[in-house]
Amino acid sequence: MRKSLVPTTRLTSLRIRLGTQNRMYLCSNKGTSQLIESRVLTKVPGFHPGSLNLMIIWYSQRTHPTYHAHNGGRFWVPTVPKEYGFPGQRMSITIEALDEGKFVKGLTPFQMTNDSNLPWLTRSSRIRRFIFDGRHVCIQFLQEPPIEGIREFELAGEVTEPLRFHLGATSLRFSVRDAVGQLRYMAVSHNGHEPPRIGIKYGHEFYPVRFAASDGTRVRLVYRSKLYTFNIATVYVREPSRLYRLSEIQSVAVSQRTNQETLEVARIHTVRSLERSMLWHGGTYDAGRIGSEIAYTIGKERLSLEGLVLADPNSAGRDLYTADGRVVIQSRMLTQTSLLSISGLRNLMESQVSRMLKKLQEDFEFNPGAKLGYAILSYLDGATIRARIVKSPRQEARRESMGKSMG
Repeated sequence: MRKSLVPTTRLTSLRIRLGTQNRMYLCSNKGTSQLIESRVLTKVPGFHPGSLNLMIIWYSQRTHPTYHAHNGGRFWVPTVPKEYGFPGQRMSITIEALDEGKFVKGLTPFQMTNDSNLPWLTRSSRIRRFIFDGRHVCIQFLQEPPIEGIREFELAGEVTEPLRFHLGATSLRFSVRDAVGQLRYMAVSHNGHEPPRIGIKYGHEFYPVRFAASDGTRVRLVYRSKLYTFNIATVYVREPSRLYRLSEIQSVAVSQRTNQETLEVARIHTVRSLERSMLWHGGTYDAGRIGSEIAYTIGKERLSLEGLVLADPNSAGRDLYTADGRVVIQSRMLTQTSLLSISGLRNLMESQVSRMLKKLQEDFEFNPGAKLGYAILSYLDGATIRARIVKSPRQEARRESMGKSMG
């Protein structure tokens, strides 16, 4: 049973009547209804006349409130949810100002289930509680069964703007900077009496998060972008480089097709069985995710790139890049190689690298500060994971270097 959220100290009390469409009016001493003037609300501590105000309304005989907004005009005509009353009904209400602290305190735990049976996720997860310190929001989860021994996990971010009110719900927006430099914008919404909702932003829209799970390195958020379309956003709480062990990098040769320096990591070991399962039994998205994580590990541990950022696969452009913008990376992962001959695999790899190098030239155009690019192609060679790395300087920089050597 939910604990009652009724405040111990009542603030501003009003006697109201519900009109058509459940709009709220003030009951006068004569029993008639009249519009609620803003001056009545000045008695509410924290109310600011002439500006947007968010408020909590507590109803008699109700243990959970509703959230409303006053846009700063002369009159206030909020609409009461149907389950809280009906036209013609009279009731008493109390009002208090809503701020970030009260909003987070009013968020209640709720359960999420993996109804679509998406792979590599747990069966169910529960949001245990929300924590707010005045600047940061932390969401704590409990999942069953555990994944890689992880039963509890959390997602934390920094509040980015004041509370918003839209379509009867108040939302708190925050940003999450993860362990690989990705910046996610998220929101938690609540109307005061129903379960809260979590959203993740893509473009100009926040999409509802339906499920969350963690394997200790990734927090995977399942969100719905269309009516029947589920997507997964991955937030790294730890760097993925801890999941792979690399052999030393070796110089292979200058590619005859591209005339560019080529390197190789001959053996890549997955530390956990989870990544092996994702790679050998997963789909295209899973292979791409593993490929980008291997590229991140190579960039950090073998190419000594500082401030490396692993971009969201759902975003266009560079797959990885350094925070200073000087290096861009395209990554791929080939898994359907078991039936290829040696020459067939070589031809496929050269074709893929050629496409990646062309994509790098596009990345250079959109990133003027980038001076160097890498095409990192990971692939399965039997039961062994290998990676081919082709170094691609910006063409202008390469021509300038050649001109100096000829001079």
